[in-house]
Amino acid sequence: MKLLGEPPVPPPISLPPPSVSLKDDAFLRLAGILIAVTALAGLLMIHALILVPQSPYDGVSDPDAIRAMVLAAAVLLDLSVALSVALAWLVAFSRKDIPQGTRWGVLLFAAVFLSAWLLVSFSLLSFYQLYL
Repeated sequence: MKLLGEPPVPPPISLPPPSVSLKDDAFLRLAGILIAVTALAGLLMIHALILVPQSPYDGVSDPDAIRAMVLAAAVLLDLSVALSVALAWLVAFSRKDIPQGTRWGVLLFAAVFLSAWLLVSFSLLSFYQLYL
């Protein structure tokens, strides 16, 4: 029973669902970890090739192992670059809550990063020739 002069009770307000779901955040975190692991493994292999001295007395101990290590390093680094560019495109085109300037920035990052990696990988061909 209502008393006179009592204000009406407003209906409960329903909140809109969040724009970013837990699945999206978990995917982005997992993809970031995967990119970091592949880049780290590839760079560690390249540094191992450079820093481990070859003995002039032994010559090349196992050329097949060195070739396999160079190939694995190249594949891992190429995979990390491809994943980061794919993730940048995915974020830029699938998320509607990102402003247009940020979207163009992510796409510009992907283009510049891929171009820089192509230049570096072509210059690394001479480095790889030393070990092949």
